[in-house]
Amino acid sequence: QFIARDFFRTIKSVWSINVFKQKDNNDLFIKDEAIYKMEYPLSEKNIEKSAEKINSVYEKYLQNMNVYYAIIPDKNYFVDDNYLKLDYNDMISTIRNSFNFKYIDIIKDLELSDYYYTDPHIKQECFNDVLKILVNGMDNNYFDVVSKINRLNNFYGSYYGQLGLSSKSDEM
Repeated sequence: QFIARDFFRTIKSVWSINVFKQKDNNDLFIKDEAIYKMEYPLSEKNIEKSAEKINSVYEKYLQNMNVYYAIIPDKNYFVDDNYLKLDYNDMISTIRNSFNFKYIDIIKDLELSDYYYTDPHIKQECFNDVLKILVNGMDNNYFDVVSKINRLNNFYGSYYGQLGLSSKSDEM
């Protein structure tokens, strides 16, 4: 932290995007009032390393147990610009070839509106829908765990602070 950090961050973003006409600032950009982070390209090496570690945990601790996995896409998956997207078909194929666990597909049930404008995460009010898919995919019975909902207006997520430009706020 240093004095006027946010001010300097904003100046850099304004110059990068508005003056130099770059599409992004530090891999962050705004499209349709939401902030996105470019995660392209897919690193198959990282997937393979992760798969090796997960398989070693399975071999050591989870033998003969029911093990499941799901892939949660980042919100770029739902943007029309192809240069932003990881190749999820390739990722899923690579992961499926690395595991013998049951894959639960939640991607087909998600949409951009399930994510915060200023943050990479799925909105809390959408968790129940995702949990229902996961629990049903594990052949268990789902029950609603949310009993009370509290709302917070003007939530600004991690991308908002990193980008340094004004954007629409979220409700949490």
